[in-house]
Amino acid sequence: MASTPAEQQKKFWQQNKQLGRPVAPHLTIYKIDWHTLLSGTHRLTGFIMYVGLASISAATLMIPAAYPVWIAAIKTWPVAIPAIIYPCKFGASWTVFYHLLNGIRHIAWDFGKGFDMKIVNRTGYAVMAISLLMAAYATTIVPGM
Repeated sequence: MASTPAEQQKKFWQQNKQLGRPVAPHLTIYKIDWHTLLSGTHRLTGFIMYVGLASISAATLMIPAAYPVWIAAIKTWPVAIPAIIYPCKFGASWTVFYHLLNGIRHIAWDFGKGFDMKIVNRTGYAVMAISLLMAAYATTIVPGM
């Protein structure tokens, strides 16, 4: 006689409890691979750029003065020092460069190229290294000089 889905589910959980199995894998037993980390980072950088652009856009619509007035005001803040400005510039530029380069990698995958794990790992290291170098260079650029 067939059992109901509820009975099957109850039996499943009882069996897992008797065998001492965890409900789901967790970080203490799951090894995060390089390509998994890069995939998560790609999603995170896309989300960060979206939130940043949406915030800047909303602020621009709500501020009572012109954009150059606000930039001039920000430059007068006492916190506008290199110890704060350069890490922020690096973080913002790395986010853009990483997402751009990893997006190019994803386009190659859309064409069916580079699915061998050696190539996936090599291109992942290349994307990370090149994006860090590009961000470091972009951080050193000073407008107007």
